[in-house]
Amino acid sequence: MRDACRVEVYSAEGGGKHFMTLPERIWQRGDLLLAAAGSLACVRALYLRAAELGKLHQFLPCPLTRADYAAGQAAEHLAARLREAARRPGVGGVVLYASCAEVLTQCDLEQVAEQAGLPVRILLRGPLVARTRNAVAELEQILSTFPPPVGEIPRGSAPLPVLPPDFSGVASLLQSWDAYPFLLTAGGCTGCLTLGDDATAGLRLEHSRFDDLELAAGCEAAAVNGIARGFAHSGRAFCGLMGSAIPELLGMDYTGIQESLAERGVPVLRFPCTGFESAPVGVDRALRNLATWRRPEGRDNQRISILGYSDLALGSRQPLRLGAEALTTRGYQVCVWGEEGFGGGELRSAPALNWVVTAEGLGAARQMEADYGIPYFCGLPLERYGLERWLSRFSTAAKGAPPEKPVEHETGNRTLLLIGAPIATEGLAWAIRGEYPNCRILRAFYAPYRTLKELYRPFLTADTLLFGDPAELAAWATPDVLLADPLFFPSLRPWFPRAELLACPEPGVCGRGGLPARWLEDVACVMSAIGKSHTW
Repeated sequence: MRDACRVEVYSAEGGGKHFMTLPERIWQRGDLLLAAAGSLACVRALYLRAAELGKLHQFLPCPLTRADYAAGQAAEHLAARLREAARRPGVGGVVLYASCAEVLTQCDLEQVAEQAGLPVRILLRGPLVARTRNAVAELEQILSTFPPPVGEIPRGSAPLPVLPPDFSGVASLLQSWDAYPFLLTAGGCTGCLTLGDDATAGLRLEHSRFDDLELAAGCEAAAVNGIARGFAHSGRAFCGLMGSAIPELLGMDYTGIQESLAERGVPVLRFPCTGFESAPVGVDRALRNLATWRRPEGRDNQRISILGYSDLALGSRQPLRLGAEALTTRGYQVCVWGEEGFGGGELRSAPALNWVVTAEGLGAARQMEADYGIPYFCGLPLERYGLERWLSRFSTAAKGAPPEKPVEHETGNRTLLLIGAPIATEGLAWAIRGEYPNCRILRAFYAPYRTLKELYRPFLTADTLLFGDPAELAAWATPDVLLADPLFFPSLRPWFPRAELLACPEPGVCGRGGLPARWLEDVACVMSAIGKSHTW
């Protein structure tokens, strides 16, 4: 008899063989939309595939929340999204790409199709149906039932980016810790990790996999056995346990799993990931857990800890270089939190200060200040123009006063709009303002989910905006230059037809890259070109 749950090492080459081919087959027909339902993890993977193939105009993201499934409202919300799609020009039909969550909750997808107002066909996918269904054959049969095409969906519209799920952020964070990261999942959720690039190629992660029969047999005991074996071979200090959508909807007994692992000598820290929240929110919660897990002993007055860093958040450690060098010359040892002597589940001593480099680190910094008296300061000096302001914050925190607020209101002749994370865009603004003091710089934080809005709210100033829809952004600003991750461009170009678009890849959006080495020179080129027709 086979185990009720299997354990696998994450591989960037993994993923279901049909996952990459089914969407492409659907998009071969220019009048069909692929509507992706499920948790953020499911929808994110398909979004990245659509972006890679230039098919975002044929992609309809339909991420659902845990509350949608729990309240029985998933079908209602899906039907509303499809009715919106029916009003778009050129749409001849929809393939509703259903996930394990719709299967598990027995969502009435037939009712969704009936209420959509256009031809809808349902394709079930994922580990819970893979044992009994041939998705390739079913898709061919589905495609044959659509009416003949009468046109194509125009390329002028595209959805805004679907952000990575919470567990992808936490898995990236734990690479800096002496941790054995483990993801409880049916197996398909790792597809949203597979479609990254360098940042996920060497990701240290193991995960479960189970189908419908294994689920019925019960997975907890088998998961405990697999985790205990994997942890013993890892040589790591503790197991970082994460969850995803199916375990969350099942109400999997995490407490029982932790207790069983503790009985076998496995120290476990559970991170409350569900696959329904975004990566920044997951990392914020994870850092708070880590901040309260073990009380530090003593204080190392020569050490500064970096809070909030991960490859997914910043792409590489290059953005930390200038600040780290400035602190090192002042006699400090600067380390990413988790790399400065955490062993056996105990942090040896508290740092002199915490340096917060992403919004995700602010909650833990405030917690550690309240609990352990560790001051903190925020900021990311990317060029020499921002270094002085950043060092002022450092000096204020080192003397024990509260850190200053983020950037204040400033005006100028022409407008540059930065879209990105709060602290990173502040660093960009500092550097650009040093070159162009008469340029008005606005910053917008993409926050399409309630919990992400709450995370970013402390960073709002007079020149910032939280947005989740292009119309909100267009009503707020009319920029001459728009700097953002290129995945925003297909959605925003129709709203900002006259703006110069400048690409600045954001790993937490596109899953790759980071700040280009010569980004400020790129800004200068665009400014110079505009300067031929505008006065700065």
